[in-house]
Amino acid sequence: MSRGDELDFNDKVIENSVCKLLGHDVQLIDWEPSPIHWSPSNEVTDGLWQMSGTASRGAGSISWSMVIKTVKPVKSHSDASHYNYWKREVLAYQSGVTDCLPDSVRAPRCLMLEERPEGTVRLWLERIVDVSPGSWSMTHYARAARALGRFNGVYLSGRPLPDYASLSRSWMRSWVTECMKYVGKACLELDTWGNPYLRALTHAKTRQRFERLLHQRDHLITTLECLPRVFCHNDAWRPNLFLPETDARQMAMIDWAFCGIGGVGEELGRFFGLTLHVNDMTQTDATSLMDTLFESYLDGLTYEGWHGDSRVVRFGFAASAALRAVMVIPRLVNLAVNLNAAVVSGHENDNQQLQKIVGFANIAGILLDLADEAYSLSDSDRLRV
Repeated sequence: MSRGDELDFNDKVIENSVCKLLGHDVQLIDWEPSPIHWSPSNEVTDGLWQMSGTASRGAGSISWSMVIKTVKPVKSHSDASHYNYWKREVLAYQSGVTDCLPDSVRAPRCLMLEERPEGTVRLWLERIVDVSPGSWSMTHYARAARALGRFNGVYLSGRPLPDYASLSRSWMRSWVTECMKYVGKACLELDTWGNPYLRALTHAKTRQRFERLLHQRDHLITTLECLPRVFCHNDAWRPNLFLPETDARQMAMIDWAFCGIGGVGEELGRFFGLTLHVNDMTQTDATSLMDTLFESYLDGLTYEGWHGDSRVVRFGFAASAALRAVMVIPRLVNLAVNLNAAVVSGHENDNQQLQKIVGFANIAGILLDLADEAYSLSDSDRLRV
């Protein structure tokens, strides 16, 4: 055995998974779990491990490696209509929807679903290796966006949408509703925006623009829900995307916990918004990334035979990215208020916190600009959704 004993890994379960991974019967020689460190932002994820070892077949031995993800029931996420329904990824694998994806994308093979006595479920998954494990270049981002365009585009060109009760169907509406719980009155009060950090780092009308976004959010979401429908991963960002060396036309995507039906462009808007959120970008860099992602996504749609109005796609992109401000701006306000209170109390200026405020202020401006674009597109008589 190994130090995985305390995690209650079963030899037989491991051996069955390894046999499926390798495609033939083997006998375990040894195995060792090691935790994968990740930011625990999703409360339904109860742990991630990489399991590695060796197995014998005849006179030879084979090295192997896989990933184990444990998901747990969360009472507040027990309804399939919730954006973070706890069992969605399990059911996506169980239903076979991840086995029937278009050629442009793939999910890691699920080697075994292990239901645990305490109610959690372990997903024994193929380990995916990325062509560039570190930072991506703009070329990598373009390749990913084109793959997303091809993925979404096949459903605009006649491929039937998957139809399972567990798939999300109003992901953005559910997510924004959850985010609104954290939008306090302080976010809209004049006194709050008199904060020296907010006053120095944001546009003079940021408060009013954010208030308009809150008033318009239902209109934006309703219009998103009227866009041509596609099957979406709904959580496309760098940690979940892998570009294999072996096939430049394909992208592997992990973590299908949010998957469901959405509007064209919506997948890309979330990708852009999430990328901004975790990268320190200048306005110029963000604009360059936005243009690259959008043109590459459109190219992917066209490749799959879609020749519709690009303004419909642009609305899907702009609106879904802009709605991320419902999360970003309350965080910006909270950081600025807390840092100012600390300084007033005699503490030194926290440079790390200040850099976070600068970053969030920059993101807020970009997202609110996209909100303005989305309003304009949705009000245009020429936009046909």
